[in-house]
Amino acid sequence: MENFALRGKLRQLATENGHCWLNNPLLIRRMNPAAERLREIHPPTLVIGGEREVSDIHKIVARLTSEIAGARKHVVQGAGHLVPMEKPDEFNRLVLNFLARSKR
Repeated sequence: MENFALRGKLRQLATENGHCWLNNPLLIRRMNPAAERLREIHPPTLVIGGEREVSDIHKIVARLTSEIAGARKHVVQGAGHLVPMEKPDEFNRLVLNFLARSKR
């Protein structure tokens, strides 16, 4: 992580939410049925991922981008899972530019 000021906050978030991943029966279920309907999404879609994200999330980003018609992908260099917190200025610029182009 490049944003060292976030380390404490991210550690706190992970600690407070870690219980969600322990003995969670929802994790046993198959993929969300909505994932099978990605091709039905037609509004402009921006998929943002962090370069330092884990491989499973990179696979999800790739799937979203390939199955949602016209989806645009942007990988933020130096960011991990929490792009809006790690690179807020870049995230905001990407989203605002995308929304401005989508309004046309």
